[in-house]
Amino acid sequence: MLILTLDPGSTSLKFALFHNETEQKRNVIRFNQDILGLTLPERAAHCEKLVAEFLRAQGVEIGDIDCVVARGGFLKNLKTGAYEINEKLIADLDGAIMPTPQTVGIRIAYHMMHPLGKPSFIYDAVTADEWDPKAKVTGVKGLEKTVAQHTLNSRRVAFELAQQLGRPLTDINLIVAHLGGGFDVSFFRRGRIIESLGYNDLGFSPERCGALQFDDLLKLAKTLPPDQLRALNHGKGGLVSHFGTSDMRQVEAMIQKGDQEVKLVFDAMLYRVAQLIGCGAVALQGQVDGIILTGGGAHSDYICNQIQANVEFIAKVYRFAGELELEALARGACRVLAGQEPAKPYV
Repeated sequence: MLILTLDPGSTSLKFALFHNETEQKRNVIRFNQDILGLTLPERAAHCEKLVAEFLRAQGVEIGDIDCVVARGGFLKNLKTGAYEINEKLIADLDGAIMPTPQTVGIRIAYHMMHPLGKPSFIYDAVTADEWDPKAKVTGVKGLEKTVAQHTLNSRRVAFELAQQLGRPLTDINLIVAHLGGGFDVSFFRRGRIIESLGYNDLGFSPERCGALQFDDLLKLAKTLPPDQLRALNHGKGGLVSHFGTSDMRQVEAMIQKGDQEVKLVFDAMLYRVAQLIGCGAVALQGQVDGIILTGGGAHSDYICNQIQANVEFIAKVYRFAGELELEALARGACRVLAGQEPAKPYV
């Protein structure tokens, strides 16, 4: 089976061609100002031409592809796994108050495959919701917690660990900490993500201020315009606010040079991650078969050792470094095409 995987972001489109789960070739389209100035449907049309040109350069025509799978965006009422892409799904993404970059990949997938009568899917959308209902309740009536997590990468590594343990994912409980520009920790109960906690719940991350005391937030709201306040929670907070960089490698280099202030802030951030993992032990009632550290931050021995020292009493800690979204999409598509899981209709 030839599978094309698409992972759009705000400034680029990553894509790769797989033969089953084996990668054949990948590429990245980086968006210049001209592309960024296009609407999302226009951007999708532009990128589709570039993807087709790339495929032809590899000796592959669109008709040779058996399936295209794209990263899912911010859609409500979804479960984990695959959903067939249809016009309603695209319309719901386009009609969102803040349409997300994932619309680009979804449009390309549908436009390529639908005329050929071949399948196109989204897989493991960010807002896939299998949470325990009580995890969504807040202290303000009518205000429910937004469901969102690094579903795609977290489920990928959960499947991999289950395979290593020789047990089905539906038979084990896991805690998965995704360590990137934003942090989140997902709690897997027998294959289902029953809750995820992140920087908005406790602590902060490399580029996000995360949880702040309410009175402090009110003070900031009086002194900063809304765009600057919002930026603190997405791009200008966390390590960026303290040290002007979100690159954890640079921060570690400062620590190695003996900067104790940097060490204090960095260790505090990692301490909060460990506390979030501890929350998972409560959610899973102490029945934890493994703790996974993943994402770009899991490449660092310093980061992993700091976290592991605080949580290894709960369960064994495993490392799956990196964010392999394209590979996760291909594996998901293979499970669907092999009949191991269904592609649900989007309604």
